[in-house]
Amino acid sequence: MMEPLKQFICDECGEIIERPEEGFVEWIRDEVDGRQQACGFRIVHHYKYSPLKGKKKDACYKYGDHDGRSDDHLNHILDMKNQFILSFLDLGYFHSTEGNSCLITDFKEFADFARRLTIPYYEQARLSFDKAMSDGDSDCNPYLIFREDTLKRMIEKHAED
Repeated sequence: MMEPLKQFICDECGEIIERPEEGFVEWIRDEVDGRQQACGFRIVHHYKYSPLKGKKKDACYKYGDHDGRSDDHLNHILDMKNQFILSFLDLGYFHSTEGNSCLITDFKEFADFARRLTIPYYEQARLSFDKAMSDGDSDCNPYLIFREDTLKRMIEKHAED
């Protein structure tokens, strides 16, 4: 079983990022109709640790040539994950402007990303969600499904798959 909130699965190569220091978070930040927006949040191997280094130009990075590419080290983001997540939902009292200061364009994508950073065992369990649904395990209360014990059971039940 992976170490929760310490090990992650790279969104590019699918391999485990063994330590937060070996990971990177990247996303796109653009301005659309005068409003800042953010999307495409990904957890990937830092170039130095990427299994794709030397095989692919940008290794595990996806947005290397995109003008709106934003990124930071995974360990830095984990150190301030609540502030990081909330800053995309609202810039806060000192930075908010009139109207909507939310940067997120795809809430479902962002919620999944936030769960990966904050809910123990979610990172590994999410790989079993399709199998769990096909096995009828998905009728769980929407709040209880993200409990540690529920996610651990899901991982253990579908570990062989």
